[in-house]
Amino acid sequence: AKATIALALLTDKVAAQHIKTGETELALGNYDAALEQFNAVLEMDPKNKRALRGKRDTEKAIENKRYESLAKQQKEIKQKLADADKLLKDKKYKDALSIYRYVLAIDPASSAAIRGSSVCENIISEGKAQHGGLGDKYLQDQKVGLAVKEYALALSFDQDDTLMKSKYESAGIQLQNAINPLLDDARNYEDKEQFIEALKSYNAVLVQDGENNDAIAGIKRMESSIEKQYESRMSGGKRATVSGDFIKAAQNYMDALSLKPGDDVAQRELSRIKDSLRRAVAAKLKTADKALDANDFTSAVAAYDEVLSVDENNLQAIDGMQKVKAQLTEEIAKKLSSAESAFRNGQYFQAHNFAGDVLAIDRDNKVARNIRTESRQKMSLAISPILKKALDDYNRHDLESAVAGFKRVLNIDPTHETAKKYLSKIDQSKVAKSVASRVKKLYDEGIQFYIAGEYAKAIKNWEQVLELDPRHEKASANIKKTKKKMEGVMDVR
Repeated sequence: AKATIALALLTDKVAAQHIKTGETELALGNYDAALEQFNAVLEMDPKNKRALRGKRDTEKAIENKRYESLAKQQKEIKQKLADADKLLKDKKYKDALSIYRYVLAIDPASSAAIRGSSVCENIISEGKAQHGGLGDKYLQDQKVGLAVKEYALALSFDQDDTLMKSKYESAGIQLQNAINPLLDDARNYEDKEQFIEALKSYNAVLVQDGENNDAIAGIKRMESSIEKQYESRMSGGKRATVSGDFIKAAQNYMDALSLKPGDDVAQRELSRIKDSLRRAVAAKLKTADKALDANDFTSAVAAYDEVLSVDENNLQAIDGMQKVKAQLTEEIAKKLSSAESAFRNGQYFQAHNFAGDVLAIDRDNKVARNIRTESRQKMSLAISPILKKALDDYNRHDLESAVAGFKRVLNIDPTHETAKKYLSKIDQSKVAKSVASRVKKLYDEGIQFYIAGEYAKAIKNWEQVLELDPRHEKASANIKKTKKKMEGVMDVR
């Protein structure tokens, strides 16, 4: 009996402790822990009213929590579906698909999410296939700019598509390779104030890449410059008319017409001096013929050229130029040979000038024209990366590297206006010092490469020395010796 009483007292004490803990956990919202405590009491005393009440309250709280959680989840799903629908409407298919899939992870039976996900997947698949296919076709047709645009549109459907990304990047590189030379040509023409040619090059860029900002800005500048140049030519024509130099006046008006084809004002001014121009041309032809008879070929060419500048079909001037060419056949052949030899040896500036000398005598010489064009292209390709780096160095105030770059540009093309302009901004003593320092560094590095047996690198360094200082005899001699050593011709010590 005593043991029974003691056990009852102990059981009541343990139950009270469990109930107290359960009620505390219930108050704190720890429903699982509270339920565990109340169940422990009911295992000892299934009729314990306080434990039964605590369990009932806890289960009710759990049910309320589950309802609230479900309501919250439904609210979130509704909001997510609204967000996904908006993204779908805004054509952000990948983002919309991501949200639809998130909803399906919560509620796999959501018909709205299933439908939205299917729509997005179909649109993405069809969009990638359509724009990717167009990109492939444009690329095959050499319309690289359009190909890049289509690949970008394909990627807008799925930015993680590695194949499409690879195509986009590859086409982008091709596009840059296509438009960079055109932009370089445009800038070169712009520097030389050949605005019509610059405008053509900028427009050629837009054919490849219709949204190129450099080309769009360049076209605006060229249109403004052409307008100013037109006004200048018209003013020059009027001044020449007043002074009686009708050939010069005609040249100015014709230049104005080349800037603005079909311009009524320029055509009207040309018509006004028509008779005076005819007399001036006749007088110039007499001067040219007289110079030709006296074997003064330079004066004859200059006079005939003036006539042809205003009347390209003038038979007398054409015949006179043919006679000059006949007299100078040997000199033309010699200069043409020099141009070809210089081009073969990579001396593109010299080749350009020799070809120009030929064209001054024989303007229709196709060989000379091709050499001149190709030489200019070779120089532009060689200059472009060097000039870009030099300008970057200049803007970073790394004057030594900038000077070296500009000097290298001028050694390729001594007439390059941009390089000359920037060099003129730098103190000349600094220029000389920078060049000397750069030459010494490159030469010494070349020696170290040679000693290490890295002959190709040594030659490359010494070639850069010659780009900065073409009269550097040691670098020139070292290149020749090293090339012979590489060929095994001789054992150079």
